[in-house]
Amino acid sequence: MKKTAITFALLLPAIISLLVLAAHFLRYGDILVIGAIIVLLLLLLIKHKISARIVQLGLLLATVEWIGTAHMLISYRIDYGYPWTRLAIIMGFVILFTFASIFIFKTKTLRERYAL
Repeated sequence: MKKTAITFALLLPAIISLLVLAAHFLRYGDILVIGAIIVLLLLLLIKHKISARIVQLGLLLATVEWIGTAHMLISYRIDYGYPWTRLAIIMGFVILFTFASIFIFKTKTLRERYAL
């Protein structure tokens, strides 16, 4: 039980990153991408090296998506003279959090779980 709680706590950044990404795509009604994100979340349940690597790739692609979204939103705000600094800070944290989530699989517990 204790190991399960520790594993869940270690996976929490990846889970949060993927859920926030799903909410982002839900806003635009992109159901296919949301389905792919759900598959990534389900892959976390499979104790295999490939499932961990696929989730890491998904988180890397999520980081790229957030960079593109941040660029688009900040450019829009600058073009129309709206304040953009707070948006840039928030998006910067989202990007860093998502990118950092890739490295949770470097922990000893998750390396053992996924045989990395």
